[in-house]
Amino acid sequence: MSKHQFSFRGAVQRIVSHGGFAGAIFLVEPFNSAFGNLIKVRLNANVQSIVPTLGEVWDITGAYDDDTFYGEQIIAEEAFPVLPSGRVLVEFIGKNPKFAGIGVRTAQKMWMAFGEELYEILTQKNEDILLSRVNLNETLLEILFDAWEEYEQIIPVVRFFHAIGFNAKLANKAVEFWGKETVEKIKEDPYRLLAFGGWSQVDAAARGKLNVSSDAEIRLIAAVEEALYRAYDDKHTAQNYQSLLRQTKKLLGASKGAERAIKLALADGRVQALENANHGNLYQVVGAMAMERYIRERITEISQGENHQLSMLQESYSDKRLAEFEATLPYRLAEEQRKAIKMVVEQPFAVIVGGAGVGKTTVLRGVYHMFPENAIIIQAALTNRAASRMSEATGQEAMSIARLLFVASVEGLPENAYFFIDEASMLDVPTFYRICKALTVGSKLYLIGDQHQLPPIGPGLVLHKLVEDGYPHITKLTKVHRQANETGIPIVAEAIRNMVPPSLEQFVSGKSKGLGVSICPTDDTSTLTDAVLAAYREFDHAGEAQIVAARVETCLQINHALHLENKVYREYKKQAIHALFANHVELCEGDKIIYKDHNDLTRKLFNGSLGVITRIYANPVSKANDYGDMEIVVAEAEFDSAGVVQLTEGDLEYIDLGYAITVHKAQGSQWERVVIVSEFVGEQNPIIDNTWFYTAVTRCEKQAVIVGSRENFLYQVGMPPRAFSRVIGLSFRNVTEVL
Repeated sequence: MSKHQFSFRGAVQRIVSHGGFAGAIFLVEPFNSAFGNLIKVRLNANVQSIVPTLGEVWDITGAYDDDTFYGEQIIAEEAFPVLPSGRVLVEFIGKNPKFAGIGVRTAQKMWMAFGEELYEILTQKNEDILLSRVNLNETLLEILFDAWEEYEQIIPVVRFFHAIGFNAKLANKAVEFWGKETVEKIKEDPYRLLAFGGWSQVDAAARGKLNVSSDAEIRLIAAVEEALYRAYDDKHTAQNYQSLLRQTKKLLGASKGAERAIKLALADGRVQALENANHGNLYQVVGAMAMERYIRERITEISQGENHQLSMLQESYSDKRLAEFEATLPYRLAEEQRKAIKMVVEQPFAVIVGGAGVGKTTVLRGVYHMFPENAIIIQAALTNRAASRMSEATGQEAMSIARLLFVASVEGLPENAYFFIDEASMLDVPTFYRICKALTVGSKLYLIGDQHQLPPIGPGLVLHKLVEDGYPHITKLTKVHRQANETGIPIVAEAIRNMVPPSLEQFVSGKSKGLGVSICPTDDTSTLTDAVLAAYREFDHAGEAQIVAARVETCLQINHALHLENKVYREYKKQAIHALFANHVELCEGDKIIYKDHNDLTRKLFNGSLGVITRIYANPVSKANDYGDMEIVVAEAEFDSAGVVQLTEGDLEYIDLGYAITVHKAQGSQWERVVIVSEFVGEQNPIIDNTWFYTAVTRCEKQAVIVGSRENFLYQVGMPPRAFSRVIGLSFRNVTEVL
């Protein structure tokens, strides 16, 4: 390669290859160059992350290369898009797909009509002058002005981002925030870039490129904010002083200045302090404090609102009405269930908590029986799958929380309705804040859940704090109805809830009693999968069985092994084997599958629906869907949520093997027998803790076996759930005192 460098400006005439991580290859027509008509440019992604577009003008500096395979080309060492000047504007607009629909002919007419004045017309968006000489419809006019404005804003930001060492692709996001003021906003406070990059990169750019001193106030304040946002990413909505001080020191790279930084952040208002009975002063970013404050105020408002239910209580709550409901049950209501029903009927906000099988659904059905026929009841759960189960159990329609919030944003929720939210232990602060914001006048709200099950994936806790702070309108259900006592499952589950490691029998293949919870101990990761498969084979022959694990990777390994077993078994039985591939995973008849990362409400296929492939078509067939579009049907499967369903080529994107699933996917479901993979031997893991084991054990109706380290199981069960250690600013103590 020659060491000679060439610099030129030219218009992009053809995109040869986008190249992904390898960058792009494109042809440029130079405006003034010693080269010929077209120059081939190779632009590696590490030089410029944005890809040229046809018609754009670029400044390019690079070295000439005469490659034996690719031929003559310029290997770009610097490359930036620029705004065109002069007549180049014609091709810039006419060929560029961002100005779609205008074309070279119309661009030529505009240039002939206005010449250099066209630049100012575009910048000023002067429709009247433009339309006085050129005929453009409203759509093309909008495309023309919007695309030009985008280029005017983005091109200087691309150069600026490149100069300070930031990915130029982020320029578009920055412009969405600040528009034409992007560069000035960042120069004014470089730490605004923390919205797009990590502390190390932003701090290096601020100090090395934008002349921010180590003790500058903007740097000190930004370090405090960053410390709180890192805690927020770790599920904490607040931090105490010592934790905040320690993390701020770490970010600043020195202990000096951290205390001053916190004082500055408080004075600036970007960080707020609040008093907490358990932690002393707590510190929060403004957004977290605003959400938690609103949640507390909204619950107080609902709890103290006009009680529309008292009159209903006088009319409909009677021993006779309750007896009518109880007569429909195969057992008598427990006293705690009666109390829960009465509490919901009487209170506009209430909470029902309890472990698996304690009759929370029965309480809901009892409540609905007490309500008048014209009562507006809205049920919701975290996922569509959970909502479907809630609907089946209660006989009332239910929807996902995402659907509830969508309906609220489009058409609003009805007034004076009764909202019941299931699996409320998994509601994080941002989600519950949105629910509270969506509730209308006269809304009543009820949370149902178990604070010992899996906690929210996002930051904060709501149900847990209501229980911890002693909110008065809570009923705790404790008597187990679903799992028979002779299984021993309720005893083990209660021990785990109470952080008392239970004594478990050792599982011996072929000699199990078929009931209860046992353990198959192994501290050898190399034999873990074999032990899981042995337990599953025995369980699967005895009836309905499911494997649950912590990691997706573990599920993939187990699923692959059981798929191969199924395939070998079918070959041994001389059964026909038709295979197909979904997400690069082979499937055949008899395989257990899961529908994931998508919801098809029409067919009742939800994220987490489990099924079995019953048929794979040797010759796929075509059919018209509900919209009249043709689809290729490749298989049939029977799902727990939908029955027999025809699977199309489009469905395969959402299908995976489902012999083993994560406990998060399993929450809310139950099987006769469950194999629990305690895969972490001799190491800590952020996924597995007390609540993980409790949730896993309570997925079974008759029998469960824990495969893995006995020591790890006993340790994790004996420790408080990790969620309980989250530092939360939300408190209901004042609400409790008022009520």
